[in-house]
Amino acid sequence: MKCYGITEEELQNVGVLNTLSTICFSLGAVFFTLFIEKLINYIENKNLSNFLNGPAIVLLLLSLALFLVAGIALKNKRTTIKRIKEQSETV
Repeated sequence: MKCYGITEEELQNVGVLNTLSTICFSLGAVFFTLFIEKLINYIENKNLSNFLNGPAIVLLLLSLALFLVAGIALKNKRTTIKRIKEQSETV
């Protein structure tokens, strides 16, 4: 049996990182879906010249930025959990 010594600060840190990654993944998925919708509309209307100047690129960049933040939050959460496990002792 392993006994994990975790401080309240570490526990809150893991919770905040988990919440942040969930929110960022969710918002990123919403913005990416809106980007795909805009892309389909531009393709159906055969009006791809305005696509690069329109809000669709902003949606794509925003979704990618949110996915990046979510990935960084997950990596930090895993690092925190790994550090806690390394500092644990077998009982």
